[in-house]
Amino acid sequence: MKKTIFLVSFTLLLVSVGSVAQVKKELKGVLENINKFKKVSYKSTNFFCYPGDTVPMTGEKVNEFYLEYYMSLDTMVGAAYAKFDWSDTTKVLIGYDGNKQYKIDWEEYAFFKRDYYPNSFPFFARSRAVIEYVLNTNDSVVVDREVDSRFIAYHISIFNERIEFAARFPCYINEPGSNIGVVSEYTLWVNRKTWLPYKFKRTLPGNTIIDEISQLKNSTEDPGEFNMADYIPEDMKLWVGNSRDTLNFSDEILNTIVHNWHLCDINKQYHNLIEESSKVYMIGCTSLFCGPCKRSVPFLKELYSLYSNKDFSFVSLYKEEERKGVIHYVKDKDIRFDILLAPQSTFDSLKVSFTPTFIFLDEEKRVKRIIYGFTPGKTEAEIKETIKELL
Repeated sequence: MKKTIFLVSFTLLLVSVGSVAQVKKELKGVLENINKFKKVSYKSTNFFCYPGDTVPMTGEKVNEFYLEYYMSLDTMVGAAYAKFDWSDTTKVLIGYDGNKQYKIDWEEYAFFKRDYYPNSFPFFARSRAVIEYVLNTNDSVVVDREVDSRFIAYHISIFNERIEFAARFPCYINEPGSNIGVVSEYTLWVNRKTWLPYKFKRTLPGNTIIDEISQLKNSTEDPGEFNMADYIPEDMKLWVGNSRDTLNFSDEILNTIVHNWHLCDINKQYHNLIEESSKVYMIGCTSLFCGPCKRSVPFLKELYSLYSNKDFSFVSLYKEEERKGVIHYVKDKDIRFDILLAPQSTFDSLKVSFTPTFIFLDEEKRVKRIIYGFTPGKTEAEIKETIKELL
């Protein structure tokens, strides 16, 4: 493969102005082509892996079908969309209409909607966000331009920042400690024939996301207004669990006794719930792929040091397929509190619809309270107050 590389830095000016101008001109052209779309559909093949690796953490790639509608005035995502499992494109899983995100649970035959921005993003909306950032940022950025007869790959390195393009605007992630030396890496592959992106890669410390689309169908004609009601059966139940307008099936288990489990930790040692003898026991249902979950870790480490196991203790539950990633994460973050690996059936028995979810049990293993999500400061206070009330 013929490979030509131009280093482009908008803040360090490592190369000539002409090279910078060339990259900007090309990316503006890509952006203009994306913005011509009114409606697109495509197959998305995506997965998480370790930085420098191409093997999915969960052992398999995810195949999904997307309908994506361009919305220039939407400041959060820039698009409305519906996501389906590739194996059944008649049942929408997640959707966003420009006002609310929808999530559909076909087994429970129910859906929920919420006001805050989605946690799943379509390919072209995310590609658009990255290009707009590169063209307009004052951050320290270097662009590597790799040229092939079939594509041009733009390797984007952002220095001393953890940046996630989780919506139309970049999300600056402030984890404990300094971001000095951290590099956020993005690569966008552009087809030289269509001058459109078809593959996206994001690498942050800890994990990489790779997303490649195929079977693209696009329309520049006005498709009309996107309406999530077209994808939700009229008799499907709307679930509203609490003031956050979220689907909280976990509320069903309040005041019930949690069944004993026999779960393995990362060292392959088994643990039984019935053996836990604390007055208050907290189950944290979490995931490596959940930003709020990761933000809760420093607080959980603090909790671990504050209480004796006789009064209060807790465990974080990850899914079994995350084992390899969890081992790496625990070592990297020096986590000392208990972590167990659970099958999907355990999460289902706890009626957990999203992460993080914190479930509080008394000595009889009866569910006394459930806290959803994690907002630094607010959720920390809620958890501490709950422990105080139950002790």
